[in-house]
Amino acid sequence: MSPTVPASERLRRTERVISFVRLAVVLFNVATYQLLAPGTGERAGLADAVCFVAVIYALATVFYKPSREQSLAVALTNTVLDNVFIGLWIYATGGFASPYYPLFYAETAASIGRFGVVLGNLTGMLGAVIYAAVVAIDGFDGVGYRLWVRVGYIFLIGAWVSYVVESARRSEREVAEAERETAAYIELDKLRSTFVTNISHELRTPLTAIRGAAATLARKSGLTAQEESTLVEMLDRQSARLSELVQDIIDIGLVDQGRLVPRMDWCEIDVIVGDVVGERRMTSGRRIDLLPPRGPVRVYCDGDKIGNAVAKVLDNALKFSPDDSRVEVKIEEDQKMVAVSISDDGVGIDAEQMKQIFDRFHQADSSHTRRVGGTGIGLSIAKTVVELHGGTIDATSEPGRGSRFSIRFPKEPTDLQLRRLITDSPSVETADRGTEPHPG
Repeated sequence: MSPTVPASERLRRTERVISFVRLAVVLFNVATYQLLAPGTGERAGLADAVCFVAVIYALATVFYKPSREQSLAVALTNTVLDNVFIGLWIYATGGFASPYYPLFYAETAASIGRFGVVLGNLTGMLGAVIYAAVVAIDGFDGVGYRLWVRVGYIFLIGAWVSYVVESARRSEREVAEAERETAAYIELDKLRSTFVTNISHELRTPLTAIRGAAATLARKSGLTAQEESTLVEMLDRQSARLSELVQDIIDIGLVDQGRLVPRMDWCEIDVIVGDVVGERRMTSGRRIDLLPPRGPVRVYCDGDKIGNAVAKVLDNALKFSPDDSRVEVKIEEDQKMVAVSISDDGVGIDAEQMKQIFDRFHQADSSHTRRVGGTGIGLSIAKTVVELHGGTIDATSEPGRGSRFSIRFPKEPTDLQLRRLITDSPSVETADRGTEPHPG
C-alpha cells in the first residue's frame, strides 16, 4: 500500500520533473530559432542573449536539489522566472507575431500541477499580464480581438487543467483514505484474531484447573482434609479468575455499544484499593506495599468498576515484574482529586510501545509478554472506566527499570454526575418543593 506523500515532498518531486521538461523546452526553442531563423529581426541580439541565459538557468534548475523546506520558495521563484523568460523570448522573437506564445499556456498548466488550483491560476494570471505587456510595447494596432482570444485561452486552459488536477487529486485522496481504512481494518482483524486466541487460552487455563479439581473432589478417594481444602481454594480462585475474564468480555461489548455506565455512589477509595491489594497478595503471594492516606478518602464513584480498574493495572505490574520484586501502591489526595499510583521494578516499556499501551488488544511484542500471557484488553478497560469518572490514567516507564501508572479522578461528583444523582434520588419530589437534597 502506498504511503501518503507529504505536500512538500510531492512539490519537490513535481519541481524535479518540471526542471527536466524546462530544459527540454529551452533546448527545443533555441534549436528551432537558431536553425530556422538565425539572427533575423531587429531584436536578434536580445534573442541570442535570452538563448544563452535560458540554457544556463534551465541547467541550474536541473542540478539544484532544494530541501523540503525550500521546495515552495524555489518553485515560486522558478515560476516567476519562467514567465519572465517566456515574455522576453516572445518579445525578442516578434512580439505578437512570435510563434512561441503557447509557452504561456504550458506554463499555466505546469503551475496548476505544481501548486493546485488557487495559486496555480494566480501564476497563470501573471503570465497573461506579462504577455499583454509585451504586446503593448509594440502597440495594439492590428492585433485587436486576437490578443484577447490568446489571453482568454490562458484562463480557459487554466480552468480545464484545474478541473483535471483537482479530480486527480481527489481520486488520489480517496485511494489513500481507502488504503488507510483497509490497513486499519486488517490491523484490527489481526488484533481481534490475536485476542480470540489469547482469550481462548486464558479461559482454558482456569477451566482446566476447575475441571481437574472438581473431578478429584468427586472421587473422594484418599484425600486428606488439607488436600480437600486446597482443592476447594483452587476452585474458588480459578472460578473468580474465570468470572473476571467473562466480565472483561462483557465490558468490551458494553464499551462498543456505549452502555458501560458507572453506578455512582459515595465510597471510601482507601478501602476499595486495600481490598484489591489484599486479594492480590493472597492469590499471587507477591510483596505488594500499600501506602494509604492518613485517613479515609471519600469519593463519588462506582466502587466496583474503580476497584476493577485498579486491579487490572496492579495485575499488569505483577505480570511484568520479577517474582522477588516489590510493587508499590500509593493513594494520594488533594482538595479536588484522588490519585492511585502503582509502581513496579519490572521490565519497563519502551517509547514506541508506550504510545499503544492503552490501545485495545495491544500487547508488547516480546517473548516475555507471550510467556506471561494476557488478553490485551485490561488496560484499555481500565482507561475507559477512569475516563467515565472524569479522570485520567497515564504511565511513565524506562526499559529495565520498571513502570509507574497513575490513576486520577475527581473526589466530588461532576456537574453531569450531580444532575444524574439528583434526578435518580428518591428525594427528587422534596427537591421540587424547594428542599435541597444532599448527595452524601
